[in-house]
Amino acid sequence: MDQRGMTLIEVTMAVAILSVVMAVLMGLAVGLGDTARVQDIKITTNDEARRALQVIIPQVRQASRGSINWNELPGDRLTLRIATDISNNGLAVNASGNIELSPVKVIQRDVDDVNVDGLMLSQLVLLEGETVRVLANEIVPISETLAEDGTFGPGQDLNNNGQLDRGFWIQPRDGGLEITVQAQGITRQGHLITTTLTEFVVPRN
Repeated sequence: MDQRGMTLIEVTMAVAILSVVMAVLMGLAVGLGDTARVQDIKITTNDEARRALQVIIPQVRQASRGSINWNELPGDRLTLRIATDISNNGLAVNASGNIELSPVKVIQRDVDDVNVDGLMLSQLVLLEGETVRVLANEIVPISETLAEDGTFGPGQDLNNNGQLDRGFWIQPRDGGLEITVQAQGITRQGHLITTTLTEFVVPRN
């Protein structure tokens, strides 16, 4: 029986082959992890934007047209008052037939960190008096870039889809409002992934 061991060349070749196999497996594992991270970011950003719109759209639909800050739009701040049964008569109108309205509601970025959580421009909130409701996190930051007229201002950058990155934007159109919410996440390599959802809604009142 041959009792010889492996030669140095054979050991070197075995180690080299094993190293190549390990490198390939490592690359596959990293690739799969990156793919999973991208999918997770897409799901999260989509959920954030959709969650915000699920609150905003009913609010606008129930809003009194005269209470909306039309003169400040298009813009990234929306104020409104919705029809509310204040007199507890079962209707959103009082005995004189006038519509009853809620206190002013403001939908905007959390510019003043009103809920003291450290998140400001990346957080979209609904303010009503002392009540603060977080609508979405990871909102696309406002871009301060050079416009065609040579001035700097928000929302001038075009993303990969040719859209303006504004994060939260309200645009009057056809008697209603086109509301856009953009959320973003970042991959391990530092690439930004942005989800943009837009809905059109007409106030009923």
